[in-house]
Amino acid sequence: MTGLWLTAGLFHAIAAEDPACLAGLRQVWTGGEAVSPDAVRAVSQALPHLTVVNGYGPTETTVFATRYAGPGAAR
Repeated sequence: MTGLWLTAGLFHAIAAEDPACLAGLRQVWTGGEAVSPDAVRAVSQALPHLTVVNGYGPTETTVFATRYAGPGAAR
């Protein structure tokens, strides 16, 4: 697996407890509610190769309507 979608709550927990558990991934997508810049920073510092994508949108779009890949993201 090279990518993973996580709820913001689970992303925050992983960022606080063990961001290294995401080491085998190329991208992590998170959203559904506000994503903490501190959590993104913690994961990005632990795994600089990993692209963290913050997705946002109303429930009616099923998953999200917009996305933003952080600095250094492969496009």
